Amino acid sequence: MPESDLNQLLTADSLFDIAGATFFMRGENYCANGAVEDLIESRGIIKAMVAGEHNYKVKIRIRHNELDYGCNCPVGQKGLFCKHLVATGLTWLEEQEAPVKNKTTRAKKKSKKPDIFADIRDHLNSLNKKQLIDIIIEQTEDNVAFRNTLTANALTDLPADKQKLDAQKAFIRKAIQIRNFVDYHGMYRYLQKVEPVVNLIEQLYQQNHDEQVIELTAYALRLGFTAYNGIDDSDGGFGDMLDEFASYHHQACHQSKPDKKRLAKSLFDLQMHDGWGLIDFRQYETALGKQGLEQFKILAKQRWQKVTPRKVNQGDNFDSDDYNITAVMQQLAEIEGDIEAVIAIKKRNLSNTYHYYEIADIYRQAKRYDEALQWAEKGLKKFSNEPNAQLVEFLVKEYQRRKQHDKAI
Repeated sequence: MPESDLNQLLTADSLFDIAGATFFMRGENYCANGAVEDLIESRGIIKAMVAGEHNYKVKIRIRHNELDYGCNCPVGQKGLFCKHLVATGLTWLEEQEAPVKNKTTRAKKKSKKPDIFADIRDHLNSLNKKQLIDIIIEQTEDNVAFRNTLTANALTDLPADKQKLDAQKAFIRKAIQIRNFVDYHGMYRYLQKVEPVVNLIEQLYQQNHDEQVIELTAYALRLGFTAYNGIDDSDGGFGDMLDEFASYHHQACHQSKPDKKRLAKSLFDLQMHDGWGLIDFRQYETALGKQGLEQFKILAKQRWQKVTPRKVNQGDNFDSDDYNITAVMQQLAEIEGDIEAVIAIKKRNLSNTYHYYEIADIYRQAKRYDEALQWAEKGLKKFSNEPNAQLVEFLVKEYQRRKQHDKAI
């Protein structure tokens, strides 16, 4: 079946099945109330804006003979087929002369739909090349997303050299960097600026430019980690883009054979700036090899030596680098299966009661119950004025396990 053939897969029944009864009924209401705006179908892709609490961008197409879809609402960001997608699908069906009232409605025989771009296409065909370029350039002046899309396409056509790489980095930097806080209402415009960067990386990846993909995704991630602290990503759209960058970086590293020491340095740098767990050196074990892993350990141990131990009443004010290197060191210890090494890392920060709980729980999982109890009791004693709920629950269960019910009570 052709990728552009929506008629066979996009029906009232398929919308109901994929969305479920609740989202389908809500989508029906949105459709009936005319919430779907600017709906177009071009090259087998349906796009629309749907008015709800905010204006949401919707896309439906056929990919690998299945419905592929997206909506930037909170529900759509989770990968669910939301009411906005249902409303868009139903509105499209209506425009195909197939009125839809409920799940059991069957589409009437469709006549060939007129080309909504016919007049525009005829007009553009009448223009010369210079006139067409002038129209496009004029549109790019006020439409950042369109301008970035064209720039991304242009940057994939340049010869592969340092000048091209510098131009690509400049484009990525301009798209991702922020000057002021981006609030919820400004996120749609910001994501439109960044989305072409994802498209650029995707095109380079499909063209097997793995070395470029590795360098550019690492660069985009570093910029993204910084930007993340200055945006309201309540809907998770930017987080999803960072996840895509991380995914392309991971795949390109495994498909190519990057310099292992250089990769180790790059991964360590990324993990030291990643507060969201997108980069984990353990996933790069094959690409790093023994040499790369040893280099990673050297860098980690050098940074670990700079962490000042913190004890009770010193305040839990590790900076972000301290937290990140603590996580890295714990991961290294876990790889080696060394519980005592993990505990030693945890002991570097005993500034709050939760850290005592973590140590007690590690001992519990290792079935070293006496040591687990000792650390839990120690934590409760040192923080008697502000006990951690998990620590208290831990102690109750441990006392009950030992049949020390008086202590549990």
